[in-house]
Amino acid sequence: MQIALRALLLFMYFLILSFVFKLVFLYKNDVLFVNDSLISILSSMRFDIQIYAYCFSVFYIFALINKYLANAFYYVLSFVCLAINLAFFVYFNIYHQNFGVELFLFKNEEIFALIKSGLKSNYGVVSSIILFFILMIVNIYILNSVNKIKIKTSVLKNILSFIFYAFFMMFCINQQFSFKADFIQRRIIASENEIVNISVFGHFIGFINAIEQIRKQTNIDWDSFKLDSPKKVACEFFNINPCTGKIDLKKYLHKVKQDDEYFKAQKIYYIISESLSDWVMQDRFNDIFTDIHTLAKEGAYISALHNAPATKQSLEVQILNTYNTTDDTAAKYAKIKKHFFSLNDNLKNLHLSSAFFMGGHDNWGNIANLTRLSNFNANFYAPQIRAVFKDDSINSEWGVFDDVLFKYVALKDYDFNVIMSTTNHPTYNLEFQKRKLFSLPFEKAEKLSKKYKNELLTIYWYQKVLVDFIKEQSNKYPDALFVITGDHYGRYNIDDSLDLKITHTVPIIMYSKNHKIYPICKITKHIDIGASIINLIAPKNYEYYSFGIPCFSLKEQDVKSYEQIGFNASFKNDKFINDELRQKQAQALSWYLIFKGNIIE
Repeated sequence: MQIALRALLLFMYFLILSFVFKLVFLYKNDVLFVNDSLISILSSMRFDIQIYAYCFSVFYIFALINKYLANAFYYVLSFVCLAINLAFFVYFNIYHQNFGVELFLFKNEEIFALIKSGLKSNYGVVSSIILFFILMIVNIYILNSVNKIKIKTSVLKNILSFIFYAFFMMFCINQQFSFKADFIQRRIIASENEIVNISVFGHFIGFINAIEQIRKQTNIDWDSFKLDSPKKVACEFFNINPCTGKIDLKKYLHKVKQDDEYFKAQKIYYIISESLSDWVMQDRFNDIFTDIHTLAKEGAYISALHNAPATKQSLEVQILNTYNTTDDTAAKYAKIKKHFFSLNDNLKNLHLSSAFFMGGHDNWGNIANLTRLSNFNANFYAPQIRAVFKDDSINSEWGVFDDVLFKYVALKDYDFNVIMSTTNHPTYNLEFQKRKLFSLPFEKAEKLSKKYKNELLTIYWYQKVLVDFIKEQSNKYPDALFVITGDHYGRYNIDDSLDLKITHTVPIIMYSKNHKIYPICKITKHIDIGASIINLIAPKNYEYYSFGIPCFSLKEQDVKSYEQIGFNASFKNDKFINDELRQKQAQALSWYLIFKGNIIE
């Protein structure tokens, strides 16, 4: 009987602890008192009740066998519970969303740089670590206190307590008076507030779902997308009617350039900027980000949906010219079918030499595999750059600073240059000041946001060295084409807005000193970049393959509103929405194209 009572008390304590974590999260994000927040959070405790019922059923069995075995299990459970809940706070501070595969970022990042970044950041990592140890001590104290409880017992009481505890735990697990578990999710009362829902479906259950996502990511096949057959999906996505016979995806990705106008680019610089968000281009930032705003006015600029949520996936999307498949494409490059749709494939008939440059390291996220399979003539990373510029001041937490990266690019002579920057990245510690290039506008940044002052100053520094590089190369190659975009939304904005347009867009700017470029789409996306480049530099009737459409032209024409599919956001009927079905279809067909080929039986 003592064992059942102790297990029951600890079970109740863990439920209270989880509920407090949820309340603190809501309070910290100013949504504790929205209309339905408490009702939704209380209903979400069903997840916690079920999880802890499983755990304390195991605890009870261990306690019957050996007290020390039960204590050891309790310590492990305490560690896991606290780690998950505190990690949830940090994860939300970074990504403003529920747990996802980004939780396992350490697979791709430089691990020591990642730890250093986390400890120096303002995401609450250090305070969470301190709180973790404090709460672990509290949990141990609670266990010791409960273990001291002594009550009179007997064989009958022990039998009755065992039966009661077993049936109570079964009820908590199944959430109904039945030997069969209920489907809990249908009983959860979702909130109208997005942040509340992140907590409702977050914390422990969010972590479990993230584990499931990463498991599926390592074993992806067509069934992982939970759609109809490849043939039916292709017919629906491309509006193929009648849906009979073999389907050649190549036929439906085939594009022919229609515009008469084009120019022969001396060089193409395709610059993928780390975490460059579209909100940076809002008019209110013109005074601080003057350089990139001026460049956008001299060239052409369109807000764009990002097609991936992180750097590695974004590089896969932009280099392979397909939607984010959720698979680890770069790691599985040996399994990829012979392709015809990547950036280099589409440009090969223009006979351009190509090179990929990144300020980080070539072993990061298997990116070297990706660039090799994409047929770049050369690849350059931090080690090669450091061999030329032998100066400690060039080194950043993530490789080399972007001004040094751009200097290195300028030394090379390739026609098509894809450049991945790295400096606009946490910890935003302004370490680049040791480069002593120019002063920073501290007062302007602080007036805009004290909370994100360092982030604004980092963007200021980056956009200035970026535009300086563009102007220098433009003077040297006046017929060069410059493409500037972000790899993904930068995971914060100074208003902490969760608006889909704000949190899922990056800018795309196209500029050439000698040629006026015009935007022809209201909203664009990453996958449109390849088609847009071809529309500017290739002759009429040039053939290529793409999921995208050209959104920039040398010919001034009406700006049209097209349906655009991004990552977890779409643009349709002049509205930003989350069209999960269309996105899944695009991802699934991209996966099929990459790993199975272009023929669907």
